Amino acid sequence: VFMAPEEIVMLATMGARPNGLDDLVDFFAIRSQASGAAEQQHAGPRSISDGHGDAFRHTYWNALMTQRFGEDWTRQFATAHEQLGGNPPHREAMDLYNNEIGRQLAREHPEASPEELAAAVDRAVRDGRTLVIGADDEIAWSDRVAEHSTGAPSLTDIPLPAGER
Repeated sequence: VFMAPEEIVMLATMGARPNGLDDLVDFFAIRSQASGAAEQQHAGPRSISDGHGDAFRHTYWNALMTQRFGEDWTRQFATAHEQLGGNPPHREAMDLYNNEIGRQLAREHPEASPEELAAAVDRAVRDGRTLVIGADDEIAWSDRVAEHSTGAPSLTDIPLPAGER
């Protein structure tokens, strides 16, 4: 998994704080938890990439991070993550929007357990509060596109610095 320089700096700073190792362990556990829940709730390649599973994963990841690390840190980290490159602008916009919905859900449910938060995120996806990429390769509300009928993600290359030869 590639990381933007700002993400690396934020995680290194986190790790350097007292209890930083615990924070880093929690960070990576949250990322894994969000991915696993997305696979469980919305399995299928057309769901996980730009579909309902992708919307769930981004939303849940941001909700969990907001509960654990606070809204400001989560916004900064998730925004840096989306700036890595390789995403067409409409996919980046979709991800940024779903990230914000996750932070909003964490504000709305500050005492929710992970399971309760996952249920709130799933309702948001099913009720059309999140965005997906439709079969026409356009952004659409998640309740207006049938699950597993989303667009197939286009292949993009992540621009990496050129090395000297």
